[in-house]
Amino acid sequence: FRGLNDVKIEIANRITLICGKNGTSKSSILGIAAQVFSFRMNYTTNSAISFRTLTGDNFKSQISEHFRLSKKFDTSGSMDTIIHIHDEYTNSPAEFSLKLYNSSDRPQPRPVVRGNTTTPGVNSSRNATHPVIYLSLKRLIPISFREKYTEHALDYLKTHEAEFLRCTQKILGKFTSTKLTATAGTIHSAVAHSEEYDQDSVSAGEDNVGQILMAVFSFRKLKEEYAGYKGGLLLIDEADAGL
Repeated sequence: FRGLNDVKIEIANRITLICGKNGTSKSSILGIAAQVFSFRMNYTTNSAISFRTLTGDNFKSQISEHFRLSKKFDTSGSMDTIIHIHDEYTNSPAEFSLKLYNSSDRPQPRPVVRGNTTTPGVNSSRNATHPVIYLSLKRLIPISFREKYTEHALDYLKTHEAEFLRCTQKILGKFTSTKLTATAGTIHSAVAHSEEYDQDSVSAGEDNVGQILMAVFSFRKLKEEYAGYKGGLLLIDEADAGL
């Protein structure tokens, strides 16, 4: 797929960094991982999963967030990726493929999962069950440049505000950050700042750290509320940008 062919990547228990030159399909690797998982159905119990992130979104990434697909070159058959995982929800190895399809009613190419063996006897054209949050480069757009942004109260962050601020202070080494403001709009974010400036004038690094922490706290909330929690997958494109 694109610049990827017969690639093996060792995934660490907690943090994996994928490094390389520009145009070597690093982001495509993240896109594949983002595309094949969703967290809307537990097929072992045939029950819907209704848990959401702090901002009320599904633990799933949209195609437009993680893939930039060309109508001309990304055609049916140009993607043929085989995925091997250990499925924690069935405690068994599993395999499925990610393929690219074009159709007359959908001019934009779309990647779909086929042959999912995680739950035998269930429709195999479905994503594997696992919570995902994908942070794209949109997170680098300054808050003041975002269209129609509003301050946004988030109950979980309000309850855990002191801990969120401590995490921000520890990461940035900046102990003057004593206030937390969450914003909604084209991008959901939460950023720590001081009494002397607000969310409109924070640095890209401060805002970026806030968005990463908000994702981490979303997984923490899920772990607290969902007894069957098996971990989560946080994908950060160009993780060094803004840090």
